[in-house]
Amino acid sequence: MSENIQKLPVKQRDTYFDCLKGLLIIFVVFAHYIGTGYVYDAPKQNFLFQSLFAFFYQFHMPAFVFISGFFSKKVEKARISSWEKLLLPYLVFNTIFTIINGEFTNPLLNPLSAMWYLWALFLWRQSLPVLGKIRFGVVIAIIFSIFCAFEPLGKTVKLFYNAIAYLPFFLMGFHATKERIAKWRKVPKIVSALIVAAVFAGNYFLISKRIFGYSTLAYWSADYNPNIITTNQILLNIGLELLRYAIGFILMISVMNLCPSKSRFLAYAGNKSLYIMILHIIPGLRPFLASLNFVYDNTWLGLLYWVVCTLLSVILFGNKVTEFLYNKFMDGCAWVIRKLFFIKRPPAEQKA
Repeated sequence: MSENIQKLPVKQRDTYFDCLKGLLIIFVVFAHYIGTGYVYDAPKQNFLFQSLFAFFYQFHMPAFVFISGFFSKKVEKARISSWEKLLLPYLVFNTIFTIINGEFTNPLLNPLSAMWYLWALFLWRQSLPVLGKIRFGVVIAIIFSIFCAFEPLGKTVKLFYNAIAYLPFFLMGFHATKERIAKWRKVPKIVSALIVAAVFAGNYFLISKRIFGYSTLAYWSADYNPNIITTNQILLNIGLELLRYAIGFILMISVMNLCPSKSRFLAYAGNKSLYIMILHIIPGLRPFLASLNFVYDNTWLGLLYWVVCTLLSVILFGNKVTEFLYNKFMDGCAWVIRKLFFIKRPPAEQKA
């Protein structure tokens, strides 16, 4: 009996989702970096970088949100853990980063860069007992998002707008099953590769021909005067909102199909994606890296420069030392808050 037991195969961890998160966090960091280096304040227009920027924004956060929904199926556990894993880091780091930037107006209501994701994920997970039971929840969320696209408050306060705009992807992930994802991954990879190439080429064409600006394609929203909204503006923004979900979903499943199931580096980055997400937006880091870019005028050397910066940042913010320091800092913050407000640690959290 004992000999037979010893020969049983050891169950191994499925590294696919770790690899997918790792790939996506690399895309997130890269898109943020080239946004600073070549898009927002670029001395001259570079259609390649603007197209890359728009392209990555069309799927990297939708896919991240989808995965977050997929791993929120244990509703009560997700709700309890999100207080310290999501809300507390948002309150602490968003406040610190906002103060460093010299901005003191409503720091908690206006997330800095990717910090909105922590708040939105916290809000979604707290709302799951209701949201997860709504029939046709994805469709209703899309309709609500279209409505909020014309609401000045929704467009101004990113804290609310992004949580609404990405909610359909979160619900898609929550209701998705491993079997369904496995079916998506059975699509021939050449088909997924052609879809990815076609969407990028479409972005480049629209941006280079000045049909749409990079920001319109990246954020799926055209600027308008909220006091004077024409029928054409309404139809355009509704169309863009619908494209957000159609193209975002198509690109998401294409990238999921192309992502390798095994990669030590991607899996490692995926396990540390939270730390990388927060720390790569430290105020001043991106402008500093942009100032060191001595190959600005050469598109391909500039591209290589930002790829290297991205990989180095992933390694720096995703290593075990950074993880240890981050967790110690957050444990200290949690301890202070418990003492100040006489909060007892939940039993489920103590066992964990």
